[in-house]
Amino acid sequence: MADLDVCSNSIIGSPTTEYGARFFSNWSLTSTSGITCPEPITIAKKVEAPPPVFSDDPDNDFPGLFIERTGWPSGLRLGGNKYEVSFTFNVHIVVKATDNTRPKEVAQTAICKIVVNLMESDKLGLDYIDMLDFQGIEGSTGLAAALSAIHPAYAMGTASFRVVANLAFD
Repeated sequence: MADLDVCSNSIIGSPTTEYGARFFSNWSLTSTSGITCPEPITIAKKVEAPPPVFSDDPDNDFPGLFIERTGWPSGLRLGGNKYEVSFTFNVHIVVKATDNTRPKEVAQTAICKIVVNLMESDKLGLDYIDMLDFQGIEGSTGLAAALSAIHPAYAMGTASFRVVANLAFD
């Protein structure tokens, strides 16, 4: 039996599991990158939510990784009780520029590292996933523009992913 909610939550990951997008963004359950991480990047906060644009304390909220479901499961019947199910999600990284750097460049570098880490993950470490499909990086979103307007030292990079899994329902 396949539980769509359990499958979807596994794809996102949780703070205590070594699978899913949350873990494989920097291959660590802590803020420090794991030693096997292809692109080391330290991420202090990893949550399932859109980035908070309005923040009284941006230094506490960022840098952070924010995973957002953009589409709940959609299915295609393969036959019998077997379905090909796809899930979509965005990964956002919000970073602060350091002296003599530009926030957008820092954010783009960070999101590119995360894409590499996720694509090198062997399908997010889940055996029921058939494909992890990188959909692209979005440079200018309304959310990114609002964040930069309110907190000019911070910028956001966003990558989109689609996961395809073959599931059977009893």
